[in-house]
Amino acid sequence: MAVVHEVRFSGTATVQVHEVSSRGAADILVHKVRSKADAYHSDNLWYLEGNSATASSKIYWVKSRSAANLLVYFVNTRSEARWQRDHPLKGKL
Repeated sequence: MAVVHEVRFSGTATVQVHEVSSRGAADILVHKVRSKADAYHSDNLWYLEGNSATASSKIYWVKSRSAANLLVYFVNTRSEARWQRDHPLKGKL
């Protein structure tokens, strides 16, 4: 499930995320959804949650690609959203 909450401080995050500008450079292709129910059972469909207590992941956006443990590229459709390679966070978002 990918119900994510964006945190302001890196120390409170479970995942350090960097948005890449190239689809090929991403670990995961993500599509943002409007319903929490749509995000269940999928790492690649993200619902942005305002409450950290009900989020499955707390993400912190980093500017440096090397500081990230997840590289993300946002796509326009659900059908494009997927993991591009094996990753330690697969199934844990």
